[in-house]
Amino acid sequence: MSDIDKPNSTETVPSVISGDKSTRSVHWLPGMVIAGLYWLVVKSVELLAESNVVIFMTTFISPMVTAVLFLLAWLGFSRRPWNERIWGLVLFIGTAAAARGLVHRSMVYGLILYALPVVITTWAIWGWATRSVASLGLRRITLAVTMALSWSYFCLLRLDGLDGGMQSTCHWRWTPTAEERFLAKVSRKTEESSSTSETVNIEIVAMPGDWLGFRGPQRDGVVSGIRIETDWATNPPKLVWKQPIGPGWSSFAVVGGRVFTQEQRGEDECVTCYDAATGAELWCHRDATRFSEPVAGAGPRGTPQFDEGKLFAQGANGHLICLDAATGKRLWLADPAADSKAPTPIWGFSGSPLVADGIVSVLPGGPNGASVLGYRLEDGQLAWKAGDGTAGYCSVHLAELFGTPLLIALTNQGVTALEPASGRSVWKHGWVSEQEIRIAQPMLIEKSRLLIPTGQSLGARLIDVTRNEEQWKTSERWTSKEFKPYFSDYVQHASYAYGFDNLFCCINLTNGKRTWKKGRYGSGQVLLLAEQGLLLVLSETGEVVLLEANPKSHIELAKFPAIEGKTWNHPALVGDLLFVRNGEQIACYRLPLRSMDEKNNPL
Repeated sequence: MSDIDKPNSTETVPSVISGDKSTRSVHWLPGMVIAGLYWLVVKSVELLAESNVVIFMTTFISPMVTAVLFLLAWLGFSRRPWNERIWGLVLFIGTAAAARGLVHRSMVYGLILYALPVVITTWAIWGWATRSVASLGLRRITLAVTMALSWSYFCLLRLDGLDGGMQSTCHWRWTPTAEERFLAKVSRKTEESSSTSETVNIEIVAMPGDWLGFRGPQRDGVVSGIRIETDWATNPPKLVWKQPIGPGWSSFAVVGGRVFTQEQRGEDECVTCYDAATGAELWCHRDATRFSEPVAGAGPRGTPQFDEGKLFAQGANGHLICLDAATGKRLWLADPAADSKAPTPIWGFSGSPLVADGIVSVLPGGPNGASVLGYRLEDGQLAWKAGDGTAGYCSVHLAELFGTPLLIALTNQGVTALEPASGRSVWKHGWVSEQEIRIAQPMLIEKSRLLIPTGQSLGARLIDVTRNEEQWKTSERWTSKEFKPYFSDYVQHASYAYGFDNLFCCINLTNGKRTWKKGRYGSGQVLLLAEQGLLLVLSETGEVVLLEANPKSHIELAKFPAIEGKTWNHPALVGDLLFVRNGEQIACYRLPLRSMDEKNNPL
């Protein structure tokens, strides 16, 4: 017998496939271990990590790392014939490319985040299941079917965003979105007729208690002059109206019985005006622009600001408009993104305009001293550029320090205080955050201290601001990682702050120490009823929860489901009317007021 006719004594693959007990369990074990480690790591991080950024990065990076390790194991340790190993690699690349071409546009990143781990896992399970199958053809066919089915499932889905805990919401791709269902109910003819200025041409004047813009008159989420009943089991809040709304993460301005907000309607970004008493649409101003991204979805992120009959709003692509609040007629248009040369942030321009000293200011975060821009109220002409550092997703904040109103701007470089009229820099406090974005608003504490939130790993910092004639100085009082608000804002009551750090929590503002952490409300928002020391929480799932502002413990008094769907929008409370919304629904509830005796004291 020639050497050519002799069996290949070094070929081990046939013995593996045919069932040689000495090697049968070797070729599939590395892949199973790698797939198992992926799920162990991801689920452990989801359960134990306190930072959403850590969860997101783990979810995003680990599938790619797992795939690389698995392919190395498949090529180097599988003991399959080399033509089968190459077949598996080509099949994987080919089916992945096909899935990329067929998948819904919202699921492009979902192929990495969700499909890739499933494909690797089913591939590993296939390797174990076919460990004793001798037929190469059968193994090739079953591997092709396994991969095709794994990828195909995700081609049938549409990703409708992630929640604050980085958990996805998916639906079948052929089902209508909430926006499509909303648009089907809103005829173009009705919208155009409702926005005619002749039918709503009245003067709108702000009264005490009105909600002028983002987080209320002082942008601090504090409500004064109202006391409510806390026994909602006996005397529950009553629904006044509820209806669909276009997507967007805007909050409200509520003035003169009108509710102003921003939303997306198809390819148009809209500022809309509703009747506070009935929810009827009074007018809708449209701009032909659309912003959308996979995590938060479509729509504007900012909140309109009311000032002396005018309404100012910034869109997710950066444009700034001034409208007549009574009619929705555009008075002027500016482009802070172009004026500052700021690129559109990953999640869109999210700041809300601020009016002070005849200037409307915004925070686009442009380079070369164009972080903050000021525009003249009367004509929208650019008045000044100032500040350094790229923007996160927070808004310019107005704070009065030592009798001087100042614009407070948070960027990746720290904090800058500017004169509203001129944009002149008054003081700066450096606290560089290159990797972590700043989203939550700063908070003025005791008239000369400022709380700076960063969230994630950096936490929060309290700084002291001092003034000696025209000399301003800042100094760090404390920095704490026990309070890490991400994109949920917080409120202050007495010497404590209450807000979100994955769980709801309370910190002592004297030293930055956390006093308790409890309450699973997701990435919600909170208001403070100052006179009663009550916290009104709107959870991420649309539930309204009433808490005591108690620094010693988490005390939940009442709650009720208000709206459905992912809810990141700030609520507004005007008198006894609570306005809530998300990217699908808007609603108004009447809270029960506490009875008053003849001396106007609460009983």
